[in-house]
Amino acid sequence: MTKQFRDTKYCADDTGRIFNSRTGKELRQQSNGRYNKVTLTINGKQLQFLVHRIIAELFIPNPESKREVNHINGIKTDNRIENLEWVTPQENQQHSLRMGLKPLGTELWNGKFTREQVKTIIEERKNGKTITELSAKYGVDKTTISAISRGLRYKHYFDDLSSFEKPERCGVIVTVYYTDGTSKTFPSISSAARCFGLGRWHFEKDGRNNNLNIRWTVTRK
Repeated sequence: MTKQFRDTKYCADDTGRIFNSRTGKELRQQSNGRYNKVTLTINGKQLQFLVHRIIAELFIPNPESKREVNHINGIKTDNRIENLEWVTPQENQQHSLRMGLKPLGTELWNGKFTREQVKTIIEERKNGKTITELSAKYGVDKTTISAISRGLRYKHYFDDLSSFEKPERCGVIVTVYYTDGTSKTFPSISSAARCFGLGRWHFEKDGRNNNLNIRWTVTRK
């Protein structure tokens, strides 16, 4: 079965092959290191397309408008329609982990932390250590520590650690004191930072800002 690809002179079949509709010639596919791609000439311009996305667009319904195309058997060059499915980014990631296609944690080329280190970071956050302190201790940026403490990074570690729950976001109250003796309470670090146009890290612990003539205390629930 063959279908025309958009308003072009190219078509594709359900086995993953791409053809020039006018000449019937099959196009040569190249690898980008992971997926097969083809070069199509459209309106005088040479454009590259991923083969699996062409096949999915033409042959596989996508009623939920999912953004990514998954290779069911894990073979990235197998672009038969029975091996493709539309998925969400989360579904794609979960499939990669189940199939053993995605390395975990320190197995990643840029992975830094082991399971035990991740657990320790989260425990330290729960016990009152600030993101700034942990960032300096472990030699990573504050965004990384924040993401770990909220279960957004290295979350695959939690799937097989039944005795360890995903961390809950620490509740924080920031009380700001003005020089006229008045004060204002904010329900989160973010709300205080937005109000004064300062970075979140300013409110990770008690402090002051002489330019704004304020000082503040941080209370963790």
